Amino acid sequence: MLVTENATTDAPRHATFAIPAAAESVRLARKMTEVVLHAWTSPVDDYTTTVALSEVFTNALLHGVDPDSGVAARIIVDLVETTTGLHVEVHDPNQGKHSDVAVGHATAQSESGRGLELVAALSASWGCKHTPTGKLVYFDMLAPVFEQGGDGPAVLLVNRSELRHLASESRIPAPNGGSL
Repeated sequence: MLVTENATTDAPRHATFAIPAAAESVRLARKMTEVVLHAWTSPVDDYTTTVALSEVFTNALLHGVDPDSGVAARIIVDLVETTTGLHVEVHDPNQGKHSDVAVGHATAQSESGRGLELVAALSASWGCKHTPTGKLVYFDMLAPVFEQGGDGPAVLLVNRSELRHLASESRIPAPNGGSL
C-alpha cells in the first residue's frame, strides 16, 4: 500500500492511497479516508463520505478489476481538499466487462444496483472519466456552510441529504409529519 500526501502550504491538501484490489480493502479505504479527514480537521462529514467511498470502491472491485487476469491490480483513492469541501476519485484499471458507469435501475427485489444512486444522493456531484490507465469515478462532498442572518445568530445551511442524515441520527421527526 502506498500513501502520499501533499504537504505544501500554498496548495490544496491532497492524499493518495494505492490499495490492493481485494474485498477486505473496502474497509481499509474507508478507514484511511477517515484518518485523513480527521487529520485535516475537515468540515466534510466523514460518515457520509465513507459511505459514498465504499460504494464507488466496491464498484471498482466488481466491475473494474478482472480477478482472472493474473495481474495484481491496485485501486487508487485520491482525496483533494477544495474550497467548498472534498473531491474524491477512485481509479481502477478497467479490466472488467463493464466500462460504462451509470446509475442502476434496481427493482424492489434486486440485491444490487443501488450504489451509484446512493452516491448521487449523498454527494454534490459525481461522474466517471476514462483515463489512459483505466477509469476513475469521482464525487464531491460539500462542507456545511454557515450564514450570518443580520443581527441574529449564524445559521447552518445543509443540503437535503445532510438533513435526512441528521434527522435519522437524532431521531428527529420530519416537519409536519412529512418525509425529508
